[in-house]
Amino acid sequence: MISTVINILLIILISAATAFCIFAIIYLKKIAEQVEAVRNDVHEYIEKPSPLLENLEDISGKVNHIVSEVGNYWEEIDDLVKNIRERFLMISSNRNFREIEYPVKYLVKNAKALASGTSAFWKEYKHK
Repeated sequence: MISTVINILLIILISAATAFCIFAIIYLKKIAEQVEAVRNDVHEYIEKPSPLLENLEDISGKVNHIVSEVGNYWEEIDDLVKNIRERFLMISSNRNFREIEYPVKYLVKNAKALASGTSAFWKEYKHK
């Protein structure tokens, strides 16, 4: 009778150990799959830059394009001013041209002073 109880307990113990081994194998397989999924996500993140970086590259490209176009417009305006100045020189005498040129110089000086005053105001406004 005792040997029968021992045999039954051994069978239960062997069955429990076998079930535990099967459970451990299944659980470790799930953990390995999750680790593999995390590894794939990290690899994908490394391969593809974040959307913020893509947007930053797009914005910097657009800003570069705008700046180059403004530079082209500025060159055209500069050429136009030089062309007008040359025509005035050809048409009028040097004395008459100086009379025309000085009011423009004062206007430019006033515009520069206004811009620097606005800039100083804006800096002070931002600090407060």
